[in-house]
Amino acid sequence: ALASMVMAADLDVSLRVLVPCVENCVAGNAFRPSDVITSRSGQTVEIGNTDAEGRLILADCLTLATEGAEFPDLLLDMATLTGAHRVALGWDLPGIFTDSDTLAQELYDKGLEHHDPVWRLPLWKPDDKMIDN
Repeated sequence: ALASMVMAADLDVSLRVLVPCVENCVAGNAFRPSDVITSRSGQTVEIGNTDAEGRLILADCLTLATEGAEFPDLLLDMATLTGAHRVALGWDLPGIFTDSDTLAQELYDKGLEHHDPVWRLPLWKPDDKMIDN
């Protein structure tokens, strides 16, 4: 829908839409806890949870989005991978993560203006060590 709106508005932007999709299935070749997978970026990822397919394909898609000569000025990830934000914010208020205070404020302001609010969730630097293994 967002891509259609951008194209219909004939905005002077270069728009690239990537849609990573995966299905969580039980099979003999499904991921198992302790499996180590090599991602598109070359990083290895240890599977700690059998519900990892969505996160892994999203990571590969984000890598793809930043490869090549046309590095994006803005990269939006509209994934619905974590239900934890719904516990914190409820069903009607989407959470956003960004390290840009300016972008967070713009999204917040525009959300209020169009009656589609968002709430910024923290990217807490001390937590970085929990994902660096």
